[in-house]
Amino acid sequence: MEDKYMSFFSGGVDSTFTVINNIDKKPVLTSIWGSDMPIDETEGWKNLSDIINQFSKEFDLEKVFIKSDFKELLNIKKLNGEIIAINDNWWHGLQHGISIISHGVIYAYKNQIGNILIASSHSTRDLEERGVEVIPCGSSPIIDNYFKFSNCKVIHDGFDFTRQEKIGKILDYVNENDKNVYIKVCWESISGKNCSKCVKCCKSMLGGVLAEKQDPNLFGFEFDESILDEIYEKVTNSEDYGVYWDINKGNYWKHIFERFQEDPEYWKEKKNLKWIFDLKL
Repeated sequence: MEDKYMSFFSGGVDSTFTVINNIDKKPVLTSIWGSDMPIDETEGWKNLSDIINQFSKEFDLEKVFIKSDFKELLNIKKLNGEIIAINDNWWHGLQHGISIISHGVIYAYKNQIGNILIASSHSTRDLEERGVEVIPCGSSPIIDNYFKFSNCKVIHDGFDFTRQEKIGKILDYVNENDKNVYIKVCWESISGKNCSKCVKCCKSMLGGVLAEKQDPNLFGFEFDESILDEIYEKVTNSEDYGVYWDINKGNYWKHIFERFQEDPEYWKEKKNLKWIFDLKL
């Protein structure tokens, strides 16, 4: 029992890294229909489950799908209004870690699995940069690692790695082992695929993949160089496009730009990336 693992898997950066980081343990991929994808979105779930099925075949891993209406049972709008003191929303600030982990209890018990992996959302560097000991979040090492039942424990995985470092390690593994991976990051689209336009997709294409000198089109995005001009427009006019495009406030921008600036010679011919090297980080 102690040597059996399951890993919650959405197809995103964090969960993909956690699976690859523990690939020797052959974790069972565990995906919840009703978490990122609403249960009434059958077409979107079909597309997303196809991505997960392909990943399980590519890496020769078992998988299990759990359908749950747990996010629809609560009045999230009302709950968000009740917790303004923590400057966060109900899902991110309080619910998601414990509720996701809880979905694995019955399967783990029935199949004698002793370890449940849940991917980290933040990192030790995030703590250092913000000058705090804890980032308020519903999924954290100080919460998840204390969740135990029967003979099973939970492991909050990847907290020592930034998102940029996670993507670098995913791409290294994929290239070294000749694997194909669709990295599904988009929360804007309900199609089950990346929209390649929203801020999360753009961060993943620009920093996640391009900064690692790889082609975003190989990892589930529709990318061409005109997107770089669009990103420049939005981050330099973030007051028009929202706080998530503000490079001084939105998460992970700094790590992305640092990665580019590690090798300016490589990028010197890319004129539409010049603005990145003019930034003072």
